[in-house]
Parts: sequence; structure tokens; C-alpha cells
Amino acid sequence: MYWIYKRKKLNPDVFISFIFILPEYRSAGYGRKLLNIILNRYKNVALGTDEQTSNMALKLYKSLGFKIIKKESNKSCYWYKY
Repeated sequence: MYWIYKRKKLNPDVFISFIFILPEYRSAGYGRKLLNIILNRYKNVALGTDEQTSNMALKLYKSLGFKIIKKESNKSCYWYKY
């Protein structure tokens, strides 16, 4: 991540490594609520995804305004919102 921050001159307030919602609580809005709390508190937020990230999570990040800043494979990406 350091390379990305240095090259793109990004300086996130928060980097989210993992968000996990138990299967029985998915599609109930908990992930969105959690991310909205973070986004309301911090201006610059970065997160990483990998091959195990669900399509539902990827859609959530896009809907909240996150943009891909570096793509390493189909789902393995670094995202940023500022």
C-alpha cells in the first residue's frame, strides 16, 4: 500500500483491511451502516479487496462512492474514497 499512497499522493485517514458480516446477517444493511459511520467520520478512506470478496460487497463499495485505484486481479484491488 505504501507504493500506492506515495505514487498517487494519497493519505487516507483510515485503511480498512477486513469487513466481515456473518452470513445470517447479510443483506440486512449492517455493512452499509458500518461503512457510513466510518465515511461520516473520516474524509479519506481506503480499503482492500481480494479474491474472496463477494460480489455483493464489491457492489456496496461502488454504491458508496469508492473507486478502484489499483487492480491486481479480478477482485484483488485497492479502493479509495475521498
